[in-house]
Amino acid sequence: FLEVHNQVGKNKALARFKSIYFKVDLVKRKVEPKAAYKLKKSFQVDIARQFKRGVFKIFLEERERQFGDGSSSRFDFIRQFSRYNIGDLPVLYFYRQMGGMFIAKEWSESPELFMKKEERMKYLLDDFNFFEFELLGHVIGIPSSQDYYHTYDLYVKETTNRKERFFKGFKAIEHFNDFDLTLNVFKD
Repeated sequence: FLEVHNQVGKNKALARFKSIYFKVDLVKRKVEPKAAYKLKKSFQVDIARQFKRGVFKIFLEERERQFGDGSSSRFDFIRQFSRYNIGDLPVLYFYRQMGGMFIAKEWSESPELFMKKEERMKYLLDDFNFFEFELLGHVIGIPSSQDYYHTYDLYVKETTNRKERFFKGFKAIEHFNDFDLTLNVFKD
């Protein structure tokens, strides 16, 4: 995203970014796995769980920042999972059909999570006890109510219908490689 604006390697915060799993070279625009990153099933499941917990932490922080209700007891089920590693919650990842999209320059330089309905893309859903968001080309759906399993089938039907022109489907993340971290769809 930053390549278009000739900003790759110039962002000091990104330049200091370090990962125990990936070698990130902003100048060469390469992300390579380090020896700590493994394709073994147990490792993939463990890192996927860490990723999912992180997604829910972001959700809580943004709810608090944008609405002031992130610490509401209605989100205790999310807090138990994201902070204390208790239970398990699904994170759905939507796979794009095409490797092209429009994005505002400001979003690529300073990513935002849009939670207010009027600011969101029309194909994102905030209904049936699920909340969807898009962040840097990735579309993710998470339960926003403890009773999400009661409306799961309705949610799947509605979100599939809404996204049929732009997405080829979704998957509940179980392994870290289920998440298209590098947006490989853009290579097609």
